[in-house]
Amino acid sequence: MVKRNITQEDISEIFSRHCEGEISLFKPLTGGTFNSVYKVESKDSKAYIIKIAPDKDTFVVTYEKDIIKNELEFFELTKNCKNVRFPKIYGYNLDDSYRYKYIIMEFVEGQMLNKSKLSKKEKSDVMYKLGRAMAEIHAITDENKFGYMQTPCETFRQAYKAMAENVINDGLKVTKSFPCLDRIRAAIEKHSDAFDLAESAHLIHFDLWPGNIIVKDGELYSIIDCERCMFGDPVGDFISLDYIAPFEKAVPQEVIDGYNSESEKKLSFNKNELTRFYLMRLYLGLIVYTETYYRCSKYSPEFIGRLVFGKTVIKNALKQLEKI
Repeated sequence: MVKRNITQEDISEIFSRHCEGEISLFKPLTGGTFNSVYKVESKDSKAYIIKIAPDKDTFVVTYEKDIIKNELEFFELTKNCKNVRFPKIYGYNLDDSYRYKYIIMEFVEGQMLNKSKLSKKEKSDVMYKLGRAMAEIHAITDENKFGYMQTPCETFRQAYKAMAENVINDGLKVTKSFPCLDRIRAAIEKHSDAFDLAESAHLIHFDLWPGNIIVKDGELYSIIDCERCMFGDPVGDFISLDYIAPFEKAVPQEVIDGYNSESEKKLSFNKNELTRFYLMRLYLGLIVYTETYYRCSKYSPEFIGRLVFGKTVIKNALKQLEKI
């Protein structure tokens, strides 16, 4: 585990640095395994989320180094988005001038999509509006920043190969066996030229699983947890609604319709786009598998489950790529 042991006194000290008032509630939130995340309420009943990054000496996967900075940049880049809201930022520290790196943000009211009770029509509307929101995010581009913001590359093909190889090497540091390694590298070598059609780097969230999609009163309300963001291929944001099912079952048509209603660059998910879709899913599988060794004790109940899940994502992505 890489989470830190944070006390209420620590949180009080951080909040006093930003004049956000005295704390009346301090509650750790479960679910994530990287940042230490807490819901905090001040005595005037204002609710916040604070994310505190792991200690700088913590053993982390390569792409996670200083990843907290990505979330703040994402919020800054998307501040003018109209189709979805993001949490308001109240304060942060991103350097070693203080003993913690953190972001204080608004607590977003609502329910995670995977825990909400929506009617069929409401779910359809949420999916359509999610597609529109994704298109608006992807309209934010940078021709010189392919890949993660900490380590940009000149092309996304170059960035993808570097990202995949970094995760594989991170995995090999902690385990001698990496599943399907020869098949993984062969698939990347064979198909990564599909990314050559990406002429500019689009901002993508890259963690749009239903737990990060917030609905309120039957409507799409907010998107949270943006730290995995990168500048890359828009297709990469379609992989997280379902990590395993084939594309035609994983991505609702309403999402695609909403996306194409907003985006200047329409997606048809032709052979090239499907290739990129499964390459991005393959990369996500590499992350899930490798992160398990960095996040979970080998003696914990979740260790084997996460490894099996990571292998399943990898194998399913390879199966689809080998069909193409």
